[in-house]
Amino acid sequence: MWALFFLAGISLLVILVVSGQAARRESTTRLIMEYNQATRRLKQQTTKHVKKIPSHTAVKPLKED
Repeated sequence: MWALFFLAGISLLVILVVSGQAARRESTTRLIMEYNQATRRLKQQTTKHVKKIPSHTAVKPLKED
């Protein structure tokens, strides 16, 4: 009888660990997708709002000897 309770407890523990890992994997995937989407949006906004500097007004680096 004790062996049955022991096996039931072990299987419950395994189920909890596996489901916790699956939930963590899902939340990590969601965070990565949100990060990529935000990065893409920022790149689009930056290229839309930043104007290119004309070459004749651009600051040229100093030549080193």
